[in-house]
Amino acid sequence: MNLSDLQEIKHSVDYCHVYQSDQSRFGKPEHWESFQKIVNRGERFYGDCDDYCLTVANLIIKQFQNPDDVRLALVNTGSHNNAAFDHVVCLVRIHGIWYVVDNRRPIQKQNETAYRWYAFIDLPLSSKWTLYQQGVEFDKTGAWE
Repeated sequence: MNLSDLQEIKHSVDYCHVYQSDQSRFGKPEHWESFQKIVNRGERFYGDCDDYCLTVANLIIKQFQNPDDVRLALVNTGSHNNAAFDHVVCLVRIHGIWYVVDNRRPIQKQNETAYRWYAFIDLPLSSKWTLYQQGVEFDKTGAWE
């Protein structure tokens, strides 16, 4: 994988992604879902930052098959001072450099962002793990309970 491959994947997901919060879609604060198949068809999907990042990560892993070079990160953007984190990004390692893929910004090197890093999540997601701030758990269905 090289940077132009990553930019192509980001462009595809950007084209298909329409932001909509989990609260407005599902009536709950968190629901994580990948829309890899929908993006492969070039169709629109509705989701928030975690859906966007899971989709990017799954497309990269499917195409380049190296999950060790892809992870998700919980970050604090500085816009919600009382929250430990308020955004999810996808990190991709290319030739030893970690890049941030984000639904809000162009691709950048991890050390060039203004984000405060809260936690890193290796992929694939385990069957159960806790979303730290809210104490909710992720299950394999893509739902936070």
